[in-house]
Amino acid sequence: MLGSSQVFIETRGSAEGAGRNTTEPPSHYLAVCKNRYFFIKSILTFGASWLLVQTPANGSRAAKIAAAAFPVLDKIYADFAAQRHVPGLAYGLIVDGQLVHAGAVGYTDVAARTAATPQSVFRIASMTKSFVALAVLRLRDESRLRLDDPAENYLTVLKKAPHSPSDTPPFTIRQLLSHSAGLPEDNPWGDRQMGRSNAELSALVGRSLSVSNAPGVGFEYSNLGYALLGRLVTRLSGQPVQAYISEKILRPLGMSHTT
Repeated sequence: MLGSSQVFIETRGSAEGAGRNTTEPPSHYLAVCKNRYFFIKSILTFGASWLLVQTPANGSRAAKIAAAAFPVLDKIYADFAAQRHVPGLAYGLIVDGQLVHAGAVGYTDVAARTAATPQSVFRIASMTKSFVALAVLRLRDESRLRLDDPAENYLTVLKKAPHSPSDTPPFTIRQLLSHSAGLPEDNPWGDRQMGRSNAELSALVGRSLSVSNAPGVGFEYSNLGYALLGRLVTRLSGQPVQAYISEKILRPLGMSHTT
């Protein structure tokens, strides 16, 4: 599972097991320093936090923020973790493309009392889908696929699988990317399939592929759809999707902490 990186993401995320209560964002905060206002908008998703800082163009931004905002920022996250019983989280502040402050609260392993640090790597769950989509688009740019091609042109398991209803038209790669392929919404079922092997996934799809709508009719969030896209990346790149994303996307960006 992909983790976050200081190169790509402004901050790091929650400890495994933080649960759904980490998705509620803290409010907007305003810090004042020498009659200048620094607006910090903080959003927590699975405990991962991105911070956007808008500051005056003149003077040393980092120095001004360090004097006034760092203690406020530390307190925001310490209070957030305490109030919502978050097992652990890590955060960072980017100014002008540079990490100027980082901190952590709590534990990455509560039972072992392993303290969270700014270097801790956390599971980012469905944010992984963004990387899968980028891999598909990279293959598109290399003319290895066309987004409006039926996905079954590249994945024979889809062509062979019985469809329910039987007159369901084939869905396209674009429709898989946009959750509009007609596959039924599958949370939390999808989370329980993470340990399945490729062979088990092929067997699952090969038995029957049920849809709830015709392709292109509407949006339904599908973990299975993105699992199929991962298989497509593996098929066309000739290497596991994780290896392809690492080699072609993460490493060129310097995201050495993301796996």
